[in-house]
Amino acid sequence: MEMNAITMAARLSLSTFDKLRKSTILIIVFSDSQIALHWLKKAEPEKEMEFGYISTENNPADIGTRGTTTDEFQQSIWWQGPVAARKQNVPITPTQKRSHRSEHPHGAAEQSSILFDMPRFSTLERLEGTAAYVLRFIANSSKGLSLQRREVLETTMLTNQEGTEPLKASNMQQARRFIWKLLQMQFKKAILTSPNKKLNIKKDCDGIYRCYDRLRKSLLSKEA
Repeated sequence: MEMNAITMAARLSLSTFDKLRKSTILIIVFSDSQIALHWLKKAEPEKEMEFGYISTENNPADIGTRGTTTDEFQQSIWWQGPVAARKQNVPITPTQKRSHRSEHPHGAAEQSSILFDMPRFSTLERLEGTAAYVLRFIANSSKGLSLQRREVLETTMLTNQEGTEPLKASNMQQARRFIWKLLQMQFKKAILTSPNKKLNIKKDCDGIYRCYDRLRKSLLSKEA
């Protein structure tokens, strides 16, 4: 969802850029998602554009989701944007600038050893299917291991993965959760960074980091 928002901002910026027809113009797209900003480091831009981080408190886009009164909305930063964005020289720290030398296909990953080369898969379903078969192979191969070793493997979501029959929905669901864990292992530092601590991010029973802030009282399932 955060990437969709950045994509919309980039398209709007391009449309505005084309209408202004100026050769020298600084375009900065702000986002409060550090993970999405890390993902953007993998691609070379067609037009020079900077991506910067902005805290949730200073993000005008979050005003509608936080809830506000009419009077508060009239005086909010929705109309003029945050103070930093109105400056002539907007400071962008090196960590916020796009890196054109990123060696990782998904940004600043903490570990270079990735189990799946995810960009090779055209759809999430194909990735899940491959992950499910990998988990099944590991589960079937671990039958001769000691109980202690098998208990360690169970913690990595190999429960009920044994067998030779066609994959079931439960196998695909476990594979999806396993993929989530792999991605979160790569971006653990970004997930647990200081600006995100207030989002009440905790691990669930499967060891997956989840945000329990605004949606903790909603009726959505934990998989949402």
